Amino acid sequence: MTDYLTGNYAGYTFQKAYAEKDRSGNTAGYIVIIEYNSTPVGLKFNSSGTFLKVLEQREGHDLTSHGWHHGGRFDDRDGMKRDTIALSSLPSNIKNYFSANYAKDTLDRAFINRDSSIVVLSTNNGAFATVFDAAGAFIKRVQLPAGTGQSNSIGLADLPSTAQSYLSTAYPNYVFKHAFQIMLNGAIQGYAVFIDANATKYAITFDASGNFVKAVTVR
Repeated sequence: MTDYLTGNYAGYTFQKAYAEKDRSGNTAGYIVIIEYNSTPVGLKFNSSGTFLKVLEQREGHDLTSHGWHHGGRFDDRDGMKRDTIALSSLPSNIKNYFSANYAKDTLDRAFINRDSSIVVLSTNNGAFATVFDAAGAFIKRVQLPAGTGQSNSIGLADLPSTAQSYLSTAYPNYVFKHAFQIMLNGAIQGYAVFIDANATKYAITFDASGNFVKAVTVR
């Protein structure tokens, strides 16, 4: 579990952990609560320490309603996409960074996080997520490991059913942001899906059949 947390949530702060017991008193799994980018993240692991899912969270006064309110930590769950930024509205230093370092990238989508950092999705023989801080300074660039080739934007309904099922199971009540289908010589290489789960953004990759390959914590 420690390796998983370190590999997927670099710089996280440990908060609490619990062991789940079955009726015989045996350990059935673990719940781990961490803080990542000033955001609480709850994760469930099986008894062997293998990741199972990110737990859905709600703020206290949302427990008896739909699980979000405007201005709250999880207010993107209504699908209004208030965290979306028009590419034309990106700060000039971010545009200049791409021009100087990734001039061949095609910018596709941009999102602003609760800490005012910005994530830009782009394509260039594959799909990428590039993260900048609130001042527009570069933080990191993540390649979405769905293969190389032509990246075509697709909707949630265009994903294989196996991929959709995995997302619903591993990231309950996630918010779909964007997805790419990676093609090479007319053949599907894989899929890269960008989601928000409990105020943390992830890139999830699947193979051509929709089987899970890898999850990357973007911000």
